[in-house]
Amino acid sequence: MICAEIDMKKVLVVTEDELYKVSNSDAWWSEYDSVYYRHESENLDEFCIKDPAQILRMVMIVNDDRIHKYGLDTEFEGICCGCI
Repeated sequence: MICAEIDMKKVLVVTEDELYKVSNSDAWWSEYDSVYYRHESENLDEFCIKDPAQILRMVMIVNDDRIHKYGLDTEFEGICCGCI
């Protein structure tokens, strides 16, 4: 699970019928900074941001023994492991 605080800036909201506007395309980048896909199910949210600089802070929670196998249990690029 990834929890993040994001500066969404200007958001394009799309529904399932409008996904063609953003799927496999960066055409929305000229006018918008983020896309919010409004799922039919209220339990789901999906976002896409244009620029990683929009990520203000984040934490990734991994509950899997494979994190040691792949070396994901060490700190890198200012990301602190075990910070929660």
